[in-house]
Formats: sequence, structure tokens, C-alpha cells
Amino acid sequence: MAFPRPIRYLITRKWYDKSRLWNGVFRAFGTEPIRSRAPKETVAAVCRILGRGEVVGIFPEGRISHDGRMREFRSGIARIAALSGAPVLPVGIRGSFRSLPRTARFPRPVRVRLHLGDPLVFPESPREIAAPNEEIREFRNKIFADVFRLAGQINH
Repeated sequence: MAFPRPIRYLITRKWYDKSRLWNGVFRAFGTEPIRSRAPKETVAAVCRILGRGEVVGIFPEGRISHDGRMREFRSGIARIAALSGAPVLPVGIRGSFRSLPRTARFPRPVRVRLHLGDPLVFPESPREIAAPNEEIREFRNKIFADVFRLAGQINH
């Protein structure tokens, strides 16, 4: 709701196909169903969406936190940035865990704030072939450091 353009989010097919009701909700929000444990397919799907000029929201931890602390990011976001050339906008979210912890069924009335960083572009992208693993790790760690700071997290 804070951005001027619609954002597509990824959701595992398991949740997408949970029921007709959930399927309708997810379709209404423009989610993109993906298969769990299929990282190459996920990267390709996101690159297709970005290629159409759409925006994709990615939670690079892969799973919802059990305690509200950020975990290490997966490398998919860096691979997508390298192949697509799309900029990554780091966003830190503050208050979301207090509003909706993993065990809650409904959100609590807590202020949730978004903190935006500067866009990051993978060096020499877009690339035709995969970037070396060391470059992927460096870019992923840069994104993590920015999001960690923006989210107000303290050293882990």
C-alpha cells in the first residue's frame, strides 16, 4: 500500500492451492505461485515478471521468522538481480512481528513502519550467465546489511 505501483509477491503452490477461497484471495492480490524447493524455477519466474516491467516483492529469508529476528538471506535475490539487471530496493519493516507473530491468527493493532534504502544494482548486470558464487554472496550480504539496519535489528 505504500508504493505507487502494484507489487507481485511469491507464494508456495501449497498455500496457493489450499482452498478455492485462499486461491481467490491470492489471485486478487496478484501473487505468483511457485514450487517449494525449486530455486531455478523461482528465479526464472521472477525474471519473467520483471521482464514484463512488473515489480516483485521478495522476502529473501524464505520463511516466516519464529522470533522476529532476521535470518540469513537466501541467494535467490542476488541471482535474480544479476540475471535481470533489476534494481533491488532494500526495505526494513519494523513492528510486523509484534503485529502478527507466527502463532497469531489475526493481526494486533500495532504500528508497522517501512524504512526504504537506496536501490542496489548488481554490478555488470544483466548477465547472460550466472554470476560467480563469491559475487552472489557479496551482493546478498550487502542487501542483508541494508535491510538489517533499516529494520532496526541489533547485531545478530
